[in-house]
Amino acid sequence: METLTWARNQRESPLLRLPAELRLQIYDYVIGSRIVHISFRWIPRFDPTGFKYDYLQDLEPLLEQSERAVHKQAIQIGSDISSLARTCQLVRKETACLPFQAYTWAFGNAFVLDSWLRTEGKIPLQQKRAVKTIALPAPGPYRSSERVLLSLREVFLTGHFSALGTFASEPKHWASRQALMLTLKKPKTAATWEWNGAHATYLKDLF
Repeated sequence: METLTWARNQRESPLLRLPAELRLQIYDYVIGSRIVHISFRWIPRFDPTGFKYDYLQDLEPLLEQSERAVHKQAIQIGSDISSLARTCQLVRKETACLPFQAYTWAFGNAFVLDSWLRTEGKIPLQQKRAVKTIALPAPGPYRSSERVLLSLREVFLTGHFSALGTFASEPKHWASRQALMLTLKKPKTAATWEWNGAHATYLKDLF
């Protein structure tokens, strides 16, 4: 029955009659480019009860390194993404991983990222492994997180850095009180991160 329904939808739907390459371009337009900030959802006893998702217009709120600042500048989004998944089985399958590939996934700290990757819930591991871009405070993700993020190619690090780009963990070593953001990339053809002439398998080893 599902096969017959899918075949009928493909015949009758103008979208499904398009070549797959054109459909993917349409999906990209609908999904767009967003920043999703993930933090723990707390109860009064300061125990995490899950994850809170905020959507940001840009990365600037992350420089304040304050969850309150992030929540204050969060924006509302429409139901365009979920509507794609409800269209039909084929569209749901084709778009399942696209937001994870296209969005920047920001985390309050490395522990939130590691917990999000390890927690079994509504987001399958396959979709988490599709994430290409993340943002979080320096010195970056745990090695265990990078072992899961198989598609990771770009990381935005917020923190205080010296003129040489090294991370200063103590206030007395900060060259400035103003937080900065570094962009680090790992080319598709390379297996290591590179920064200031140094190479490392795991990003955290660069700092």
